[in-house]
Amino acid sequence: MRAPIIVVEHGDVAIFNSAANAEIWLEPIDVKNGEYVAYDRDGRLLQLVIKLIEKPSFIGEVKSIESVKISGAEEGVNHVIALRKALINFFKKTEAYNQNDESLPLNELVNKAVNQYGYAK
Repeated sequence: MRAPIIVVEHGDVAIFNSAANAEIWLEPIDVKNGEYVAYDRDGRLLQLVIKLIEKPSFIGEVKSIESVKISGAEEGVNHVIALRKALINFFKKTEAYNQNDESLPLNELVNKAVNQYGYAK
């Protein structure tokens, strides 16, 4: 899995500089409901899973809290077309689109998205 991590949610795109940062931002309920599709920079589809983490409360009880874990990058780069389409559609939606985007390789589209919007925080 190579950063950045690109998460698509109903046509909106969020870009994270690491899987760890994406895991903090992503909501477990939305993962359960299939709201997100996540890719690495090369177009590998990533798996989003819910993990239970046990944390002590301030009164000493242990509570199980759901969190998101990103794992399982595909062996091959099988979703380049889907990620390109998601990025280009997002550019169109946010008026960052340029007709030249259609001919850019995925790496340049990812770089454009990072330069245009920065990383999600």
